[in-house]
Amino acid sequence: MLFTTGFEDLLRIKNQTRPDIFDLACDIPEPLHTSVFGVKERVYLHEYTGCEALETTDKSIVYVKRPDELQLKSISEQIRQQGITSVAIAFANSYLYPDNELFVKDFFLREGFQQVYVSC
Repeated sequence: MLFTTGFEDLLRIKNQTRPDIFDLACDIPEPLHTSVFGVKERVYLHEYTGCEALETTDKSIVYVKRPDELQLKSISEQIRQQGITSVAIAFANSYLYPDNELFVKDFFLREGFQQVYVSC
């Protein structure tokens, strides 16, 4: 699993829904994924940053950081060393601006991964 850096624990935290929200000793099932990697990428909404918006159809996206291919290469090697053959990608705000996820998907397909899934 690849997440935006800072969101790697998202699947473990989830949304904290449980029968007793104050029960700190509740049983939480183990997640299905085996490895999570943070990718240094970021897309913000224009209205929350005050920065200049990107050239998009709705002018609401501020593109802050595109994924770095050197970092992706390092992650790819680590994934292979673990014997993992498929990759899932879920970046913050990708529903509005899917380019970063699609860029990473294309990278992993070029690296020879046959199953690469995106959330956008």
